[in-house]
Amino acid sequence: MATVLIRTRSSTWTSELPEVCLIGRHPACMIRLDEPNVPAFWLELRWTGDEWSWRALSEQESTRGPGAPTGAGWRIWRARLGDRRQAIRIDAVSLRITDPSPPEPVIEWSHRGTCEAIVSGQRGFQWEGSELWWSGAVTDSPVRIANGAQQTIEGERARIWLPDDWSETLRPTVSLTDHRLGLDYDDEPTRMTLTTSDRSVLLTGEEVRLLRVYAEARATDPRDANCGYRTTREALSAWIALGGNPDSPPERLAWLRNRLRSMLAESGISGAEALFERRRQGRVWSHRIALDPDNLPE
Repeated sequence: MATVLIRTRSSTWTSELPEVCLIGRHPACMIRLDEPNVPAFWLELRWTGDEWSWRALSEQESTRGPGAPTGAGWRIWRARLGDRRQAIRIDAVSLRITDPSPPEPVIEWSHRGTCEAIVSGQRGFQWEGSELWWSGAVTDSPVRIANGAQQTIEGERARIWLPDDWSETLRPTVSLTDHRLGLDYDDEPTRMTLTTSDRSVLLTGEEVRLLRVYAEARATDPRDANCGYRTTREALSAWIALGGNPDSPPERLAWLRNRLRSMLAESGISGAEALFERRRQGRVWSHRIALDPDNLPE
């Protein structure tokens, strides 16, 4: 679920993101920041179909943030897993994407100035195919919810935001940016299960053997800046030790990394495009997986 971490002088909190999100001090903003240096309408965030973009609606010169300009003030927000430098800032206020997944349906709490994911079966919400129904209304029958609908939910005024063309069947199964994500190894190196608190995905195939190579490297290395990095030849050697074809050339690993990202995306796992980090030392490239080493089995 797409999520931002907000920091101000006095507090830190998170909010889920609707497909289009206004951020500022004005009561009409979906995420409200009661800070004197924040403009009434400060930022607009928008999901463009495959990534998040942002633009400053005011105080452009005082607003700092990542991404190359794409026109009309927009910048692409290519958040990397765990990268604290990818924050948008004004004065002592900052926003950072902690989960760059596609948007899902959210409740915008009017008085709280924050958004929360809608979970089917909770607070009276229920999905039927591509339609969202709510049984918390005064009427005896459930109410079909349209995008932007205003409701009083558990005594609070709220607005419901639904992404375009979204349905329950399109919900990502697991997000690689979920801090609860865990990897469970199988006795067979080509099988692995990715789990969160309430979801799991079984992965199978030659690509999984390579994922295990990088996961074991990240989990067993000392926790420093070099943690988990492996050159292509080092990764190839470990891959062969796990049963990979010993006649494979080093170039096969680049193909497997691309195949792994595609396989994860096809399995409904979000964040796959940012799975690998890489660095260059001289002419030698190294890669590692961008997952929290404390969540990986040794």
